[in-house]
Amino acid sequence: MINLCEIMEFVTEQKNILHLDIKPENIMVTRYGKELVLIDFGRSKRVTVADRFAVSNLSPVDYTKEETQEKQYEYGALGYAAPECYCDAEDGLTFPFAQTSNQGKMSIESDIFSFGATFWECLNMFELITKNNSSNFDIYDFYKEYFLNDEAYCNRDLSLTTPTYHQRLEKIIKKCTRKRSQDYTTSDKYYHSYKDLRKDIEFVKDSVPTIVKEEDVKVRTPFKLCGIMVALTVVFLIINSVYHLRAFTIAENKWNNLTETYNATQFSELSVIAKDYLSSAAKNQVDETYDKIVKFTYQENGFISDYEAVLLVELLSQMNESEKLPERVDEIMMHADTSNFKAISSEIVKLEVPKESIGYELATAIYNVEVSKTNVVEAYETLVKNKDNIVFRFAVLKLKNVLDNDENIKLIMESKDQTREEILSFFNVITNVFGE
Repeated sequence: MINLCEIMEFVTEQKNILHLDIKPENIMVTRYGKELVLIDFGRSKRVTVADRFAVSNLSPVDYTKEETQEKQYEYGALGYAAPECYCDAEDGLTFPFAQTSNQGKMSIESDIFSFGATFWECLNMFELITKNNSSNFDIYDFYKEYFLNDEAYCNRDLSLTTPTYHQRLEKIIKKCTRKRSQDYTTSDKYYHSYKDLRKDIEFVKDSVPTIVKEEDVKVRTPFKLCGIMVALTVVFLIINSVYHLRAFTIAENKWNNLTETYNATQFSELSVIAKDYLSSAAKNQVDETYDKIVKFTYQENGFISDYEAVLLVELLSQMNESEKLPERVDEIMMHADTSNFKAISSEIVKLEVPKESIGYELATAIYNVEVSKTNVVEAYETLVKNKDNIVFRFAVLKLKNVLDNDENIKLIMESKDQTREEILSFFNVITNVFGE
């Protein structure tokens, strides 16, 4: 648009020529997109310093009838020509725009209106004139009905582009295409020279850096930095992927070699390798890798020791995956060695289990009663809730055993309004069902 202003300054203000047909299809772009070329001066008219107006040679028209090549509504192009470029209405008929004393008299303000309409279209999402060849669609009838009025045709805004359109650009376009008043050729509300128009556009360009990186230092440097950062990020991701793939292969080989000849004295080494094995796994391999470690851990007798439970809990923390966490905690509590429930529960309560988990609930109850000496009544309620849970029978028995002492029974009696005999009878039922 700055380039077009420079062209029009030369054409109009030096050569005293009005183009009178400025529109996108009359603006060519040079091969490398650096300069514009304005073409088609077929409608242009010469003006003088003494007489700045050029008179339209079009006769009045009937705006209720179809526009034809021989009987056009406007001098110029539909949608781009200024209101004063439109023909007068025939006697007794209505002119679509606000009537001024300069109707039919074209000036530099007329070209500036077309300039603004062109600028507006460049920033919008669609062409103003769509050359639809369908026999069922008449573009002139459409514009006659919906567009040829001051409200739609003038004061063009950018609300159709994006919610974040530039308000200063909109202000310039509105000033170019402002609704005509009687003093539109003299009022400060309108542009009267391309020099002033160019100055305003340049001010906007300087105040908000252009995104054409070759043209603006303010943007060129950040673009280069962004390009470098993107390149480095891509390289890092490639290296990271190769490293993880290689690291996973090495860790898997170490795991396979150790588990083939494993004995209990090698647990410390197994723990280190298991953590490396899981941490080097790709996202889609994590579940499979964890399940492989778990399967090996349970295989000896179906139970896990306290140190094996510690390892599995550490692996779950390392995975940082919540969807399957409840069922995996349940799995640990099902396979826990009954003699080590205290230590195993102490590890499990370190996890933050997002959904309901019976194993986590039992582990928390055991930990609270046996280690932290708190929430005894809540632990008793957990025991009552799971009194028939065969799957977790060892954990249920453990919880019953840690509750079965005088101090805890006294707390339960006070809270639950039960006798000592009732509580002991309940404990005996659990013992009889699940065994010692």
